[in-house]
Formats: sequence, structure tokens, C-alpha cells
Amino acid sequence: MYKTKPILDIIDSTIGITDFNSVIGIILKRIKKYSGFESVGIRIKNKSGDYPYYVYDGFSKSFIVSENSLCQLDKKENVVTNENGNPVLDCMCGNVIRKRFDPKAVFFTKNGSFWTNSTTRLLASTSEKDRKGRTRNRCNGEGYDSVGLFPLSIGCKNIGLLQLNDKKTNMFNVKNIREFELLARYIAGIVNSANTIKKLKEAEERLKIMVQNDELTGCANFKSIMERLENEIIRSKRHKRKLSVIMIDIDHFKIINDEYGHLVGNDVLVAFANVIKNTVRSIDIVGRYGGEEFLIILPESSSKQASVVLQRIRNKLDQVKISSPYLGKQKEISLKFSAGIAVFPHNAEDLEELIWAADNSLLRAKREGRNRSILEKRKGVRVKPLSGAIAMAVNLSGKENIEALEIVNISKEGMLLFSAQDTLLDKFSCRMPCLKNDIPFMLNCAVKHKDKLENGSYHIGVQFVDIHDDIQEKVINCIGSSEERS
Repeated sequence: MYKTKPILDIIDSTIGITDFNSVIGIILKRIKKYSGFESVGIRIKNKSGDYPYYVYDGFSKSFIVSENSLCQLDKKENVVTNENGNPVLDCMCGNVIRKRFDPKAVFFTKNGSFWTNSTTRLLASTSEKDRKGRTRNRCNGEGYDSVGLFPLSIGCKNIGLLQLNDKKTNMFNVKNIREFELLARYIAGIVNSANTIKKLKEAEERLKIMVQNDELTGCANFKSIMERLENEIIRSKRHKRKLSVIMIDIDHFKIINDEYGHLVGNDVLVAFANVIKNTVRSIDIVGRYGGEEFLIILPESSSKQASVVLQRIRNKLDQVKISSPYLGKQKEISLKFSAGIAVFPHNAEDLEELIWAADNSLLRAKREGRNRSILEKRKGVRVKPLSGAIAMAVNLSGKENIEALEIVNISKEGMLLFSAQDTLLDKFSCRMPCLKNDIPFMLNCAVKHKDKLENGSYHIGVQFVDIHDDIQEKVINCIGSSEERS
């Protein structure tokens, strides 16, 4: 029969194993091996208050299907609950778990366990009243004579039970019943520890969400969205793929706050954030950048795809009328928004430049009348030059000066020049003195566009031709101002 040494062996076999499913599986197999019982199972309480088999070995599939749930059902197949709202549990398993037992009865122990060496004799010699409730008698119907049910107890609560069945009679005795109760308490401790660890992990996850998400809208907060954008830029560099970002701002949000109050404003922010989150893909990231501004990260997306996303958001927003319990007589608010799009690596080489490019496009959208989206088309971020920066246009031979031009802004890829007249050729060389050390640069340039201004002068966009990376950096460092962008 069952020996104390096998119990210690079962306990020792789980030391050092941290995975709950592995531990329970090992315990079940060892109990079956050492006890000699043909069928062994462990029931554990689930979230709905039922106690299905968590692991089992030896029971037929039909037995498990019919006996897996212990919940009593009414005529409409609904779970019957008691006055405390807990499910009413059927069968002897339910009696043991709910502590419906008589310690004076020979088939119950003082610890609330049930055992019998002959279900046939037990059913013939006792009533349901003696057995403390309705029993299904499925074990007897399956031919099991020896049946033992041992509660998994933590303090005054039962969180499951250990079940051992065999078709032979007389499998239980006083000694092994005590040992099974000892094992049941050990299993209960493991289950309780696992539940505690699970709750701690769930609490950690909730805390992580609280730390990373904006409390009001549920979007990523500023710190989190910046960290995730940095990671996405690194990933885009590694895989050489595009990354689009959208800076989006609710139009005239201050008027909403001023007219209806900040509580209504909060409801508007939540509703607006939900529209965005429900429109983007699961891999996209939505963050609250600040106030009524939101940042959307679109991994592996082009500017065209970003524009499609914005149009979808507009379409959904047109269909949504935002309400708030604080609105008073006015029941609904309609929203419009402005947005700026920037793409990595076309518009920027790092996070700061990408954010600036998207934000600058957003500002342009506002200046041009709001309720629109602006795509940053310029390659690279442009900065304002140091005061007095001049570009001397010369012919390609470098011998004949054509015109001295004011530098409006400059980037690693090109610059915007101001000219009083349209005299530049499509291709020319450009001599630019470094204002920090007076050493000039000679760069070949190609005109990309000419925009005539109202006073008859011109803004001329030029691109540097065949410029090396080290020269690009020197041009920006010598001519560009680190304090201003344009």
C-alpha cells in the first residue's frame, strides 16, 4: 500500500520546478504510480466558481465530459446559486468542497474527506440525507468501488480536491487516508502559491499599464510613446523599412474647455482617443503627446498609408456625435482636427527630427485653416542659418560669379535660397563661407523648384549634388543654427 517514503519522493520531485502546470502534472503521475489507483484527478476552482478537473489520468473521456462541472443546473440549464451568489455544487465532490459532511459518519473524516471501499454497499446502506446531498452516482455507474475525495484546503477555504478511484474494493485504509490528506494539503499550498504569483503578475501588469498609459485616455503617455518611437526607429533602421508618424490636434479645443468646462473637455478627449484607437491597426501605437495633441506611430507605413489612416479617422469622427453628462442642454459636440505627417527616414534621421517634422507639418495645417492634414515633403529637417549666411552662386567652372543669395534654411540635402530675380541656371556651383572658421565650401547644386513671391522675388529650392556624408555634417555645423528650425 501507500508508504511515507513515496510521499516524500512526490514532494522532492517538484522541488526547484517553478512552472505550475509541470508541478501539478508530476504530482498527479507520482500519486497514480505509488498509490496503485487506476484513476486520479485534481479539481481546482476556476473564475466562474466551478471546480473542473485541472489534471487527470485514467478516467474515460465520457466520464470527464459528464463530470467535469459540479454546478447544479435548473430546468433552463442555468447555474443555480445560493444566497451568497455562489454556484450550488452537486455530487459528493460538491459536498466535500462545500464542507457538507458529518464527521460521525464512517465515510467522512474529521478533516472533511470522503472515502469508501465499496460505492455499491454505500449506496445500498445510506440515503441522500446520510450522504449530505444529491449524488450523481457516476463513479458507481462507471464501476468504481473504491472512491476517495480529499479537499485542497487553505485555512478555512477549499480551493479544490484530490480524487482517487479504483474498480477494486478495499483500496483505502486509515494510514493511506491520512497520507492522501497530507498530499492534498501540499497540493493546496502549491495551488495557493501559484494563485498568489498569478495575482502578483496581474497586479504588476496593471501597475505597468498605469505607469505607461495616460490615466484619462488610456493611450500611451508621453514618456512611453517616446520610448516606443525610439524602439520603432531602431527597428526600422535594422530592417530598412519606413516608419510614419502623425501628430494630430483637436481643432479649437480651448473653446470647448472655455465654453463647456474641463469635465466636458475630458470626455471629448476620451471619445477622440477612442475613435483613433478603434481606427488604427493593432501594431500601431497611439499616445497622448500633451493636452489635446496625440501622436500616432505607424510601423512599416508610407506617407500614403498614413494619409489613408487619417481619412478613416475623419470619416469615423464625422459619424460620431460626442456627448457628455456635463453638457447640459447641448447634447452633442462635433469635432474636427488638424494633423501633420512625417516619414522616417525620408524626413528625418532620428526621433527628435521626426517629431519636429511632424509637429511642423501640424503647425502648417493650423496656419492654413485647420481641419486638414499636411505631409512633410522635404527630405531631411531644415534649420535656419546663422545670421549673415550667404551663398555665392557661380557657374559650374567656378570662375564666374552669378549672384549672392541669402540662405533661408538649410539641411543636409539642400537649402532654400532667396533671390531678387530669376537668374539661376538649373545647375550651378555654390560657394559658402563657414562663418565659424572662414573656410568656404564649394558645392554643386541643382534647382528643384522656384516659387515667385508677391513682391516679385523668388524662393529657390536647391538640392546638393554628390555631397559626401562628412561634408553634409560640416555644412550644417558651420552654417546652420542649432537653436532654430524652419
